[in-house]
Amino acid sequence: MKYFEVNDRLDECVAIKKGQASILVQWHLSSTTKEIIKESFGVHVTGKNIVIVIYDTTGIAFNGHNAHRLKQYRNIKGRNCCFIQHLPVNQTYTLDVAIYTKSGQLFSLIRSNEIYLDGPANANRKYDSAWKHIHKRSPKWQETFSAYSCYTIDMNMKEQKRVGRLTLNQINQSKRYV
Repeated sequence: MKYFEVNDRLDECVAIKKGQASILVQWHLSSTTKEIIKESFGVHVTGKNIVIVIYDTTGIAFNGHNAHRLKQYRNIKGRNCCFIQHLPVNQTYTLDVAIYTKSGQLFSLIRSNEIYLDGPANANRKYDSAWKHIHKRSPKWQETFSAYSCYTIDMNMKEQKRVGRLTLNQINQSKRYV
């Protein structure tokens, strides 16, 4: 079953709504990509080591790290496609085809289109326990960082020269800032 033309020079991933709470995901990885993965990570890309990661991206501009929750499907039996069923409706999803490296790191190979599963307004939105909630942490700010730049005027050249990025304390202590 093919929903797109396969070109061995292209990597593609397509998510298609199949029923009210099901998605069919189909992908193709070029031989070049498979070779690069084998050389870089020492991992052969086959159905048994492919991981499908489905992200709940409802109401956000997804950047790969800000999903509400995710779920992983391992040991894909098909060669390059699988059905994902019993998903909560009235949600938007994005899927990754990924592998685990020998060091245990999840590495995404290709990302699908975004897909919305619509359903009745009063539909149940319960997620089963296999969904991992993503805990967002705020960044650790550097107390001594400042985005101020300091400039001097070279009277001979009549132009401004940038001295460099300085902290607020350095600017306050300096007598050369304009």
